[in-house]
Amino acid sequence: MNRFIECVGNLRTDQDRYIWPVTEELWPGSNRILIIEGRALVGEMLASALNAAMENASIRVIKSLNQVYPRDPQIAVFNFMHRQVDAGAIDAVIRCVVSRIGETPLVILTDSVDARIAEVVERHRVRGWVAASFGFDIFVAAIRTALSGGAFLPSLDGEAVLMDGTELGANMVPDVGLTDRELEVLRILRQGKSNKIISFELNISESTTKVHISNIMRKLHVHNRTQIAVRMSGGTTPSF
Repeated sequence: MNRFIECVGNLRTDQDRYIWPVTEELWPGSNRILIIEGRALVGEMLASALNAAMENASIRVIKSLNQVYPRDPQIAVFNFMHRQVDAGAIDAVIRCVVSRIGETPLVILTDSVDARIAEVVERHRVRGWVAASFGFDIFVAAIRTALSGGAFLPSLDGEAVLMDGTELGANMVPDVGLTDRELEVLRILRQGKSNKIISFELNISESTTKVHISNIMRKLHVHNRTQIAVRMSGGTTPSF
């Protein structure tokens, strides 16, 4: 754990306040993404893949929190995959990162979905959490969602859900012939709520809810909730 914490960088404080080593350099474009990754090859691969997947992406990779980078990124990414760390270590690192980036939305990558990590994510209000099993398209969807002010988080059953707290506008839904009831189900579904909660809120049976969700998936040409989240985030839908 100590060696892992070292990759974050030695903290410099001023009266118990963390100092970000920022510059006045301007980011060359929109979608300003800061990747914090101590492993050079991994960081370069993430940046390259995101650049290829997103238009107008401006991506910088830093190896530690003490490395200079341009001011005001729109989003920060920290990769915990293949580090063999527990929830306690993740909590310590996220606390450090959040103290440095302030209100900048944070997206994290982990090896798996775990209840203890979920508590850490909720505690620090992480805006995106992607497990390795979700694949790269889901990662891109999480980035897009966080950039737009939403949250992209997995439920403990391993499904990714899109939660942004906004109303579902007509321009956000593909014109695939969804009924008014299906739109209501979709609005609640994208908040990450279970079939039982959807049924309760709409005063319908769980079997009816399942039928509506099945129809939504068929019309959107997707196969599970994860793909619905990707489709609604504006990303491409992966095939599983």
